[in-house]
Amino acid sequence: MSDSCSFPIAPDDDLMSINEETIIDISSDFPRLNNFQNNICDCYTSKSIDKIFNDSNHAITNTLNVIHVNIRGLETHFNDLVSFLSTFSFEFDVICLSEAHLYKNKSYLDSERFNIDNYTLYKMFSTVKYGGCAVYVHKTLQSNIVNSLSGSDHISDQLFVNINIPGCKKQVSIAAVYRHNLRKKEDVNTFINQLDSKLGSPIIKNKHVIITGDMNIDLTKIKHNSDVELYFNTLLCHNLESHINTPTRIQYNSKTKT
Repeated sequence: MSDSCSFPIAPDDDLMSINEETIIDISSDFPRLNNFQNNICDCYTSKSIDKIFNDSNHAITNTLNVIHVNIRGLETHFNDLVSFLSTFSFEFDVICLSEAHLYKNKSYLDSERFNIDNYTLYKMFSTVKYGGCAVYVHKTLQSNIVNSLSGSDHISDQLFVNINIPGCKKQVSIAAVYRHNLRKKEDVNTFINQLDSKLGSPIIKNKHVIITGDMNIDLTKIKHNSDVELYFNTLLCHNLESHINTPTRIQYNSKTKT
């Protein structure tokens, strides 16, 4: 998270309902975030992201471009994902998916039909019906799953993958995380404790770390909810910081940032 630039993506139709009154900017609650001049958090269409990546004034070299999608079912929306990725003129280095509906009892989902050309696919099957995570890593990059940090229980699904970037002395450890949308306070605390333990693991101690996913923790409530504050402080303790400071889920009567 400390070494990535995140772009929340919204369909063109959704952007029609977004205005200055809709967006809640909490950058003031993330004091170090203001030091990242290249971190531009806003709502983007695929066309606008494509322009940024291809603009000669925003040339990106020796970096990792990552996209996260809450896909709500890899089996259901796989073709939609492939179609969406085809709208870009470049290929992402890493594609992270949460809420992939990779249920352990559905063994047929462990087939090759979800492969994408030029990518290595890693999957974490969930103990919960609507859980599961997946990470696609471009085959130009060497990668491997970190089994000791990856897993699933009734609280969350977490998939860690280590990636070697040419010219980079340190490996990158990237995670796709999905916290099941449970309402019990103890479940939120357990999730934060699990994340804290894994981020403190010596396995990723000397690596760049990027966390993607759907935590189902609304950062807009950082000043009013102790769980949100604990989550935020846990990230800071591991020298990580959220690069999302505007809502990523906008509806007519609500907006959340997870």
